[in-house]
Amino acid sequence: TYLTDPELLKLLGTFDTDPCVHTEMPWRTAKVMYDINDDGLKQDWHGRVFMNPPYRKVLAWALKFSKAESGIALLNGRATETKATQCVMSAADSIWFPGGRLSFYKPDGTAWHQKWFPSLLLGLTKYDTNKLREAQKVYGGVVYVH
Repeated sequence: TYLTDPELLKLLGTFDTDPCVHTEMPWRTAKVMYDINDDGLKQDWHGRVFMNPPYRKVLAWALKFSKAESGIALLNGRATETKATQCVMSAADSIWFPGGRLSFYKPDGTAWHQKWFPSLLLGLTKYDTNKLREAQKVYGGVVYVH
């Protein structure tokens, strides 16, 4: 379980829906948050979506996210050749490759000390792109815009 850094979430702005949070999420990621008991894939996603999907069966999450009105997806940066990542890339307005590996957190709110894999974040709209640029000012890296 790798929870998104709450400081990064603040920079990314307010989200309406997070379809895949941990059952013991220590902070809010969106106004509406679905955990495994809710099966976020079966729920309606409204407004701006934040998605840090489970790293199994990512394609189903990617397909649904690519049809969202607005939002940001956080994906494994080592998986750029997968159908899931390419699906989101084709729908995205922008892609941010952070300057270094992001910190993730455990369900108890403490940070993991290892940074095992790179991340990439994809924004669906111009608004999401602007939020990725704000995060880039703090975390570095490069934002590519289609």
